[in-house]
Amino acid sequence: MYASAPDIASAGKDLLTVVPTDIDGAARTTTPSPGANQYSAAALTPLSGNYTVGVGQTYTTINAAITAMKVNGINGAVTFLLRTNF
Repeated sequence: MYASAPDIASAGKDLLTVVPTDIDGAARTTTPSPGANQYSAAALTPLSGNYTVGVGQTYTTINAAITAMKVNGINGAVTFLLRTNF
């Protein structure tokens, strides 16, 4: 599981003595991310504002835009502007 929700980035239980690294070999912390991979909430930027979807735009597909919203979370109103060339 490659979770990356900001609110749960450090929600895991301290199991460093049992599981010192994640599935990719990254070091775990004393407040690890739940799931198989370790990640930092600081690296995630919540979406807020307008984003364009289409070839050569912020997101090339609607699915990529939705995934970004799910992964990074939101921090205000988010509008996806659809270009006709996507």
